Amino acid sequence: DPDDRRLASALTALDPSADQVSRMAGAVAAQVARRARALSAEWLELLRQRPLVNGPLALAGACVMLATTPFGTLLWGLLSAGLG
Repeated sequence: DPDDRRLASALTALDPSADQVSRMAGAVAAQVARRARALSAEWLELLRQRPLVNGPLALAGACVMLATTPFGTLLWGLLSAGLG
């Protein structure tokens, strides 16, 4: 029945195979890596153009990013454990 085949095809989107999950995870990881590289290249270009003006802004932005990420929380915990 064509309706059964269409329904089965639609349900595969809700329950993907292991191969489909692997492909999707790879595509997401690649996109995240591309965006991270693009952001770092953008910051480096900003610093290269006007280092005295943009340097403090880049430092402030890096501090905010560090303070709001899990890595920053881990680093803060390690530093406070070593200082306390």
